[in-house]
Amino acid sequence: AAGDVLRIIEKGEPVIIDGVNYGTLDMVKDIVEVVVPYDKFSICRKIIHKAVNPLNPLDALNKTLSQLRPLKVDPSGITNRKIPTPTPIKKGDIAILTKE
Repeated sequence: AAGDVLRIIEKGEPVIIDGVNYGTLDMVKDIVEVVVPYDKFSICRKIIHKAVNPLNPLDALNKTLSQLRPLKVDPSGITNRKIPTPTPIKKGDIAILTKE
């Protein structure tokens, strides 16, 4: 449906730990929004939603900063898997409906 948000992913290698398959380590290529849906395909766009207060001219100076912090993880459980480098989006890529 128009307005649906999709993750376009690159299928990764299976994650098997102690004989249990936990799925694949997929790389998100991008997150897109459906603009025009059809029966078997959709036209999508990369749309960035931004809240702006037109009554506050200083709003344009506001920025959101994010910082990465290390996780406290037991190093004996780290599997040191290679994270795939995503390729450009192409026909046939997997699209997953998301709530982002």
